[in-house]
Amino acid sequence: VEKRGALGPTSISKVMLAFGKVGDSQRAIGVLDDMEHILGLKPNALNMNAAIGACLENNAWKEAIDLYDSLHRRGLRPTSLSFEYALRALEGLGQWERAVEVIQTMEGHGFIPTDRHIRIFLKTCEKADRWDKALDLLELLRGRKIKPQLSNLGPNIIQLATDGDWTAALDQLDDLEKAISKSDQEMFTMAVTACATNGQDRRALELIRIMAKQGMWPDKQVADAALRACSTDGQRAACLELLTSLGHPNMQ
Repeated sequence: VEKRGALGPTSISKVMLAFGKVGDSQRAIGVLDDMEHILGLKPNALNMNAAIGACLENNAWKEAIDLYDSLHRRGLRPTSLSFEYALRALEGLGQWERAVEVIQTMEGHGFIPTDRHIRIFLKTCEKADRWDKALDLLELLRGRKIKPQLSNLGPNIIQLATDGDWTAALDQLDDLEKAISKSDQEMFTMAVTACATNGQDRRALELIRIMAKQGMWPDKQVADAALRACSTDGQRAACLELLTSLGHPNMQ
């Protein structure tokens, strides 16, 4: 970077982002170094975000999270985008533990997770099969009367709601019904399958009832998943009774 008095932090951020767009995240990081050591300018949080963004453009997850850590070491106040970028990098790295830390750090800085933060966090939990941590976040948001947009969260929210205690996860079954359209058969299939995995027979039956109310007949895959969720003969009998009572040919 040439030493020019007219070259300020905003222009430098644009240069770093441009390098990211052309696939050269290392040069973007180099610009950040030059900014401090050649131009004598101290990077601010927006400059750090630009460098992190350039790394994310090129799937340089480790470099991105290293820069996020550097932002904190420099004593800079992170922005909402800083946390979003960190969560994206940790999703790429598959580090759900660090993702939990990022959410906690957000809280410490007075930030409330937005739907974008939540979506990324849930994806990380999904990949790691750590639905319990996702449920912790949903419970935290519910306790603060913050309601994630179900339509944005998609199938993840349904899977999470069926893993463990549905009421503790969402406490709004009616809202869940309203958020799901008739075209969402695949979402219900995943949700019932999640119930089967976690032995949630009661929740599996609730989902099937909701499907019927919305005019979606459970297919054989859903029926088999519901039956797998039933751990006793009595539960299986109740499940079979419900399925046959729906009157769908697949259930006969």
